[in-house]
Amino acid sequence: MFILFQNQLKLTYGTKQYCIKTPFNALENSPHRPKMTNSLKQSLEEYFSFATSSIITTDPTTTACYHDQRSAQRKNKSLTASDVLQHVVSILKINDSSEYLKQLWSSSDECTLDKEGKKCWKRSIISLRISFIIPAMKDIFVQDNDFNMIKTPRRYMDTLGKMTSLSEIEAVIVEASSGCVSENVGHSIEDTLKSLECATASLTKAAHKYNIHQSKQTFKNLKTFSIQLIKNDLTLSSTYVNDQFSWTRVELRTAAIPMKWDERLNMVAVFELLTCLLYELRNAKDIERLLNGEHIGIAEFNSETVEEFMKKRSMTN
Repeated sequence: MFILFQNQLKLTYGTKQYCIKTPFNALENSPHRPKMTNSLKQSLEEYFSFATSSIITTDPTTTACYHDQRSAQRKNKSLTASDVLQHVVSILKINDSSEYLKQLWSSSDECTLDKEGKKCWKRSIISLRISFIIPAMKDIFVQDNDFNMIKTPRRYMDTLGKMTSLSEIEAVIVEASSGCVSENVGHSIEDTLKSLECATASLTKAAHKYNIHQSKQTFKNLKTFSIQLIKNDLTLSSTYVNDQFSWTRVELRTAAIPMKWDERLNMVAVFELLTCLLYELRNAKDIERLLNGEHIGIAEFNSETVEEFMKKRSMTN
């Protein structure tokens, strides 16, 4: 007996069952990426235009943007623009694991840093975070909750990055949803929703700040960025205004953090993701400067203002 589904064939022979999947089946599954249930997708489709590896809407502009980003990732466009791609690859190709860290963190005698400076140079930012920042974060609210971690609020983001500008909007949102052993799907879905909530709240805050003389068109170019880590898979997404009533969410880069020495070249994708984020944040800062210039009247524009845009939305609602 056999049962034919859309993307797989289930066979029964005797007491055993076999499942043969079509090649297309792999395209529909996006393991360890930001995800949500079908009911949540239906609830959000009125307010979000999605273009990610898990969800793609029918909006042609958003879909085209997503495919452009996929193409940019395949070409390592950000690393190439920084002119460091070949240097990164040459370091990762070093095959002597015993000397790898020594070569990576060594400083030559010609270095202008003093002895203490060299010590700081050799200290990894990651080790600093593991040793000091994470333990401190775990103790937040413990005293207020009678030292019971179960009562500690769970809806705080794992990491927030604020723009060092007048608006101080929360431009980077980071969520670590699962450990390396297995994925907690419920946790992944919760973190995806938290990321959407925080990203849109941050842009709404910026809209309230830039609500007098700024151009709506300039504001629509302002983005917030989300990084979600599920197992060892990183996903970088951007969120920005789509129209009066909805937002756009586009996946920019994905990367699998290598877990084995022989997988170390996969770090190229990780560096591409981080470099892409760097360029996007620089662009966001330029947009904020332009918004501020429009606010004080030194940058002219012809489109309606953010205030007019928001009032139109309020009157419609």
